[in-house]
Amino acid sequence: MEMKIQKELFNSLLNRLIHAPVNLFHDTTPISRILSYFSTDLNEINADYFDWAAQFLYKGGAIISIFVSTVYLVPFFIFPLLVSTFGRVHI
Repeated sequence: MEMKIQKELFNSLLNRLIHAPVNLFHDTTPISRILSYFSTDLNEINADYFDWAAQFLYKGGAIISIFVSTVYLVPFFIFPLLVSTFGRVHI
């Protein structure tokens, strides 16, 4: 999945770079700076993606375990939980 995200980002950046106006961008920006921007962006995605995914799984598991333990320890809590989760009561 990470490779797919990297590939899409790289293709998007490359497409924008190719279609940039020649007189405003390519004449004033050296190739080394352009390559540096590309590598920096891709490295940031690599570093942040796994941290984000780990935090998402950790916090999602914590929320689910809190709901399960609450319903197990306090069984009458299941009705307000179902009502608040699946919709409003129409009177």
